[in-house]
Amino acid sequence: MTTDDDLHPDAHPPTGEWAARGACIGLDPALFFPERGMPVDNARAVCRGCEVRQECLDYAIDNSERFGIWGGLSEKERRRMRSIRHRTNGQRSDPLPLPREHGTVRGYRQHLKYRDEACQPCLEALRQSRPRRLTLVPDTRPTNLGELQ
Repeated sequence: MTTDDDLHPDAHPPTGEWAARGACIGLDPALFFPERGMPVDNARAVCRGCEVRQECLDYAIDNSERFGIWGGLSEKERRRMRSIRHRTNGQRSDPLPLPREHGTVRGYRQHLKYRDEACQPCLEALRQSRPRRLTLVPDTRPTNLGELQ
């Protein structure tokens, strides 16, 4: 995580030894606390390669962080996970339970949304959903009147 002074004014500074090992240490906090409507792809990319991603995400969910990218997820995505954890009595599944509907076109689109490589079942579903292209026979008709002679 970034230093305590760099966080959003309403964010709670992270605690625990994991916070010092974050891939985001020393990076510009604006990357993780962007203005509304600004892209967050770079922050997600940093989080994707972070060794403490799960701890960071757990911290944000447990402390109801309302701002920024924590563990690679936005507040809206963390809110969804909080409700899932609430319904499952606080149980979490490892690795990060990003919603996927594998083997469907929607699952393929979710892979795209989270910028990860699509799995084989999703790719196959996409292939099968596309209409088959007809093989056209080349048109041998003359294209102008000069070829008729």
